[in-house]
Amino acid sequence: MIVSKEFIVSVSNEKHIHFAREIELLIEQATNEKSVGLNLKKGHYIDERLIKGDAIIATKQGRLAGFCYLRKREDKNLLSISGIVVAPQFRKLGLAKAIIREAFELVRKKYPNAKLFSLTNSPEIMNVNSHHGYKPINYNKLSTSESFWEECSECPNYNFLKRNNNNRCLCTAMLFNPFSFNIEDELELNDQAVQKNAKVS
Repeated sequence: MIVSKEFIVSVSNEKHIHFAREIELLIEQATNEKSVGLNLKKGHYIDERLIKGDAIIATKQGRLAGFCYLRKREDKNLLSISGIVVAPQFRKLGLAKAIIREAFELVRKKYPNAKLFSLTNSPEIMNVNSHHGYKPINYNKLSTSESFWEECSECPNYNFLKRNNNNRCLCTAMLFNPFSFNIEDELELNDQAVQKNAKVS
């Protein structure tokens, strides 16, 4: 748990269930923003994540400030930290970084053998991911399973993904592999990352 003068960032439990509908609205609002593509989950999905302790809640004086949840794909050893949202009035305060940091710690404690992947078009989230050891990866290196990419079907950018045969979309794919001593040797970096490295050198 992260406690500051401004926010409390903690693992969810059944006491947070009353935030479920507000979380859905916050994710929907973020999805409608042009710069953000989120896979919106509705119904009991958010409720389940909250009750199972597979989510991170940020609050300020009892008010919802931010959220994210852990999402499994294909098998229990491949997870993503998904649905990262911060209420508009609390943005640009470093809260997203605090939420991701707490989620990362939750994964390490609850799913120590998991590989973490990320699909995002948020520069802030990409920077935080890089800080935690994520590396860019080509889509076809992340997964070639059709069922894996069908999990993106509720994302507003899904049609773009399908037009490119699951090989490219508006999000950057990243992977954190806790069992790799040198991930650069194991993974093929995507074109964007290669171009960035070339500019730096």
